[in-house]
Amino acid sequence: MLTELLMQDERRAGREEGRKEGRIEGCIEDRKESILEILSEIGTVPDGLREKIMQEQTMTQLKEWTKLAARVDSIEQFITEME
Repeated sequence: MLTELLMQDERRAGREEGRKEGRIEGCIEDRKESILEILSEIGTVPDGLREKIMQEQTMTQLKEWTKLAARVDSIEQFITEME
């Protein structure tokens, strides 16, 4: 009985962790799309830049790039300042 309760708790915790990871992953993907949308209003986003943005997995970096994308005047300026 105790083992069964512990297993239920572990499964419940696992499901909650999975949901949490899914929400975080969704936020990261949304942030990447936002950066690309902002940049596409400025000009054509080169494939290499698009790949670099899509490969990024840290929210901190994506937040910085979002702010940068909102204030630059060109794609070239974004590329220069993002590094």
